[in-house]
Amino acid sequence: RLRTGSRMNALILGALEWNITTRGIIFPATMFVILCGSTYVILATNVGNRLGFLLANAGFWAWMVLMTVAWMIYGIGLKGTPPSWKVREVITEVANAQSDKVVSLAPHLDESAKLPKAWTEVAEGTPTRGEAQSAADTHLIEEKVFDSSTKFAHIAGYEIGGAQRIKVRPRLESGGDWWNPGDYRFMGLLHQKRYYVDRVAPYKLDAVGAVTLDANRKPIIDTSKPVLNSVMVRNQGNLRQPSFKVFLASLIMLIISTRALHKRDRQVMAAMKSRPATA
Repeated sequence: RLRTGSRMNALILGALEWNITTRGIIFPATMFVILCGSTYVILATNVGNRLGFLLANAGFWAWMVLMTVAWMIYGIGLKGTPPSWKVREVITEVANAQSDKVVSLAPHLDESAKLPKAWTEVAEGTPTRGEAQSAADTHLIEEKVFDSSTKFAHIAGYEIGGAQRIKVRPRLESGGDWWNPGDYRFMGLLHQKRYYVDRVAPYKLDAVGAVTLDANRKPIIDTSKPVLNSVMVRNQGNLRQPSFKVFLASLIMLIISTRALHKRDRQVMAAMKSRPATA
């Protein structure tokens, strides 16, 4: 019997350790039973089973509301798709782009004209340029334009759009004054469409397909081939949408639970008023 019991324990522990689905179901269920169940048992022994359940239920949904609010503020917990750059097209001439905003950049690239007012050149080493270049590399390799990211160079990046349509000032800039409205940072609820143009120049290759290097062991750009322009659009994603859905459902359940408690209190108060006075 001892051997059989030890073997069963080993099998159960092995299943919990190996099967991710089993762990994902049993562990949260056990935590819920222990934490919420113990709270209910304590309340039930003091105020009764029904009232204890109503109090424990309302407390649980109130905790869920507070937790999901923190999820939405910091973008943690139950998360959706984060913002990312999506390549719309890869073209050699920006003047042939699908968007009129992107076409407005063509004179600056072709004739070295002044950069249009709405456009900004993204500096190398910034998070925006790094993220956009990574998305462009993935797309160019997947579409078999290049077989490796070592066969081309990112020579420039330009950005337009993304302005906030509905602006609020909820956060104070570092080092600012709390009484000065200008020191509060804008946070938008809606944004304009945001474009990014990533310019890529291929390296010169030798007969075997290897990158040609100069005397300083640096790759040489092949000026005989056209520069490719990856036109990208910013996908804002839905990072906080799942958290908001859980928040909304928890808020509804909290309102129902507190309304049930309020209704019960009114019934108790009415019963106490209708009770005949004792001598």
